[in-house]
Amino acid sequence: MGEERKILILDIETLPDLPKVLKHLPRIDDWPGSSMKASINSVLCIGYKWLGGKTKIINAWDYKNWDKSVNDDKELLKDFAKIFNEADAIVTQNGKKFDIKFLTFEIFFVIMEF
Repeated sequence: MGEERKILILDIETLPDLPKVLKHLPRIDDWPGSSMKASINSVLCIGYKWLGGKTKIINAWDYKNWDKSVNDDKELLKDFAKIFNEADAIVTQNGKKFDIKFLTFEIFFVIMEF
């Protein structure tokens, strides 16, 4: 038999650009547009597991930059990129529409240091 494939199951939670949002609080109904999705710019946490393994969670607040800016997810993304790159296949709930696109884009820019 061939080598066993590494299947990664994941879900991400994200944050909008908080300074932009806070300008509109407490009147969030004044937010321009129907949602805050257009201003999402950072990962809050990533829950993942390898198929057959235990669930693990990487939280942005466990990184020291969190105290300076809740939108600074560079170190989290660098750490997760190592895991992400090991996968032969990825399973997500909303990955095709959002998670994979967002992670791929963000990881690329962190690794390329734009």
